[in-house]
Amino acid sequence: MLIGAAILALLPDQHRLLVRYPVTLKLNHLGSSGLPSTAASQCSKLLSCLSDGGWLAGEWYSFSPECTALMRPAGPIRSHTLLLGDSVDRYLVDDFCSGLNSSTSNSSLAKLYDWTDGVFFYKTGASAAAVCDVIQANASVGSLAFVHLYGSQPHGPYLHGHVNNAQDPYTDTALRIPKALEQYQRRFQRLPDLIVYQAALWDVVKLEMPANLNLTAPLLETYVSDVRQTVANLTERYPGATLMLRTTPGLVGAAYLSQGRALHMYNAALRHVARERGLVLLDWAAMNSGIADFLRDRMHPDAKHSRFFANVIVSVADHCTQ
Repeated sequence: MLIGAAILALLPDQHRLLVRYPVTLKLNHLGSSGLPSTAASQCSKLLSCLSDGGWLAGEWYSFSPECTALMRPAGPIRSHTLLLGDSVDRYLVDDFCSGLNSSTSNSSLAKLYDWTDGVFFYKTGASAAAVCDVIQANASVGSLAFVHLYGSQPHGPYLHGHVNNAQDPYTDTALRIPKALEQYQRRFQRLPDLIVYQAALWDVVKLEMPANLNLTAPLLETYVSDVRQTVANLTERYPGATLMLRTTPGLVGAAYLSQGRALHMYNAALRHVARERGLVLLDWAAMNSGIADFLRDRMHPDAKHSRFFANVIVSVADHCTQ
């Protein structure tokens, strides 16, 4: 049976998640000189914490005090992370930075700026990249950066009409990701410790443009193939960075995000690829039952919950990379 047909068969009409498998870990640059045993133990514990808890009265409740501590950075950020995603990831960066600057216990300066110097745009006049750069003693000690992608497919769709033109010559995903890593290395003189990749919202948009399509097994197969290719490119070209996938929570309200079943299926496909490749998975969708209560605009998580997931990602980078 084709993978797409198999995954479709697993999902009931009410979109329940049938299986939540244990998070597995494969760090691209771990070897004989990898994490010390104590750090590796902390990393393993943190990853298990991601599937051991839930939302209670608007707060994430962990069944272990150790998990509560591990799921947020312990002290100043000490890692560098790049999010390859969409506007949800932009809010993660923005809210993480504002949280650092509003904390009375934080002695660091968090600077928010476009780290690509205008190489990428989302629409006219709107940058498609941002970084929260944490500065101590005039030096960058850690960062959380973002660049906007247009989904997993090699070409389009592009809501604002520009396709590899003078305004944004790197709209295609196959061009955008390597250009982003090139810019990252130029700006920070290093690769990120952690790369987080997700592709769902703009792939849902693809079903709506130019016509309202229903997700089929062949279309899902194409999505899986595109994600596999991106994962292969990232792991082969940037072996010094750790790759993590993440799912997308069920968002409500936007007309072109009416394809709820498709979003659930794309998340199921990302879980499949994570299992297949032995990659770390942040299953944001599974963690976010009741997400509609936590949205700022019926589409993007509010600042509190956006900051929570940014902290989780930074903690994974701090604990699970060299």
